[in-house]
This record gives sequence, C-alpha cells and structure tokens, in this order.
Amino acid sequence: GKLEQWTLLARARAIDTNSVVAAVGQAYPGDEIAALGPTGVGGSLVASALGEVLAYAGDDPELLVCDVDLE
Repeated sequence: GKLEQWTLLARARAIDTNSVVAAVGQAYPGDEIAALGPTGVGGSLVASALGEVLAYAGDDPELLVCDVDLE
C-alpha cells in the first residue's frame, strides 16, 4: 500500500543520491479525519546511503531522533 511505496521511494532516493535521506511523512490523523479525504499514513524514516532504514516512526505523531555517522 501507500506506506510500502513511501518507504521504497525514500530508500531508493538515498541510494540514487548516495546520501542519507530523512523522509518526513504526515502522521495518521485518526479515523474521523481520515474519512474526510486522503491523509498521511506516518512512516517517517531515515535511510542510509545504502538504502538501509536507520530509524523509523510509526503512524502516530512522535519525535524521531537518529544519530548519523558521516564517516
């Protein structure tokens, strides 16, 4: 679904650019608001230059912190 596409595209962008990518997604707003139209599904992540997911946030609002080694 939408979340899998988001994750794949973020990882691919990290590989394409050979850089760390922080992909920030809108948190799921709840069923009441989601019924009104398209919304985010969460899934914010940090991907390494090799496409590995270094940190991942779920669908609820949260603060995601990730240490990145640039060496």
